Amino acid sequence: MSGEIAAAIRALVDAHQPGALIQIEPRGISLAARREAGLTRDDEGQLLERAWAIVDARSGLGVGRRAGWAAYDLVLGGTPTALVSTARGLHAALLSDADLARWTWQLALTAITDDVDRVLMSDASYDLAQATGDVIAWVEPYAGPDWRAAQRYPTVTFETAMAQRRP
Repeated sequence: MSGEIAAAIRALVDAHQPGALIQIEPRGISLAARREAGLTRDDEGQLLERAWAIVDARSGLGVGRRAGWAAYDLVLGGTPTALVSTARGLHAALLSDADLARWTWQLALTAITDDVDRVLMSDASYDLAQATGDVIAWVEPYAGPDWRAAQRYPTVTFETAMAQRRP
């Protein structure tokens, strides 16, 4: 994980300000389908660069960076309502590009709580894997003091994406 992402989370924790780590990525099944249909690794990389440029242009004062091949991490301050609205706008912007709209997208917003590691290590993958289509999810890290123990799962709430795909 990037030091700048952790530092941005730490700044919100230290300031006792609300915020979220937004992890944005095309859903794995849609990536696999496009690859199966002949999308080359080079073309995929160019599409991902285009996606991250769109996210960068809309992210305002947040701290963001590419996280691995097909994911992007963005830290933003704000209330849950405002952050979900921002995620909806990011999703709509991604869908406004015809090529990027061929992927389904996942935007997981993990609430920034009292500890940087609690945020970074909050694993909502079980819940997210059960969802279909485009996903916007609000993730509340497990709140107990024993959060590092096994089977301490976050609470995941799925939000309506609202953006419509063009026919």
